[in-house]
Amino acid sequence: RDHACLHPLDPRSACSNRSTTSYTAPPTPSCLLFFDHLFRSPRIMSAATAAATVESGASVRTEPIEFKCRDGYKLGGIVYIPKDYCGDEDVMLISGAMGTNCRFYRRFAEDAVTRHNYIVVTYDYRGIGCSFPPGKKSLAGFECAMEDWGFFDLNDTILSTYSRFIGDPLLRSESACTTPTASTTDDPNTPATRPRRFVLVGHSIAGLLTGMLSPQAMHCLDAVALVAAQTASIST
Repeated sequence: RDHACLHPLDPRSACSNRSTTSYTAPPTPSCLLFFDHLFRSPRIMSAATAAATVESGASVRTEPIEFKCRDGYKLGGIVYIPKDYCGDEDVMLISGAMGTNCRFYRRFAEDAVTRHNYIVVTYDYRGIGCSFPPGKKSLAGFECAMEDWGFFDLNDTILSTYSRFIGDPLLRSESACTTPTASTTDDPNTPATRPRRFVLVGHSIAGLLTGMLSPQAMHCLDAVALVAAQTASIST
């Protein structure tokens, strides 16, 4: 299914009610150039490669993960999975602060896995860390706007994460979002079943980006927790 028309405020959407008919990305923001210098250092990048394959704890394993956005850009990240993974764990997606590499949230992710039995997915916005444009040594001339992190990166990562770990986001119904379903058997030793929960944890700028999510992406989420996040009004 084509998700290009999911959000009416996206200036690149065929369903946009804005008067503009074309979109030209602005020059690379100076903040991205700064974070490019910070996070592309050999020391940090070598740590990124190692973090994608090593064991992160006694009961946690990590794997690299990749997402493809609607505009074709590929994002990279790391998923934290319980070693005794059985397929019924709740899922947490961490959307980080501006310029913050997803490995910054490693301890938080490991804690969510070991203490609360979550599968935790972390990712980098385009232009940062694991999502640095391939074949480039710097971000000079890289076409990216902050809105891309919301309209594409966060929105499509939510849909892809839900699809990979829970089910088809197009089939999710309101009745299955939060209401536990009783077991169909009378056996007292059979535990009641419930839908798996999908939680978004947003840090800093992620609070702004949630305002750019499509209705379909928002419908996938059972809860949103924002930490040190800003607020903004997005309108036409």
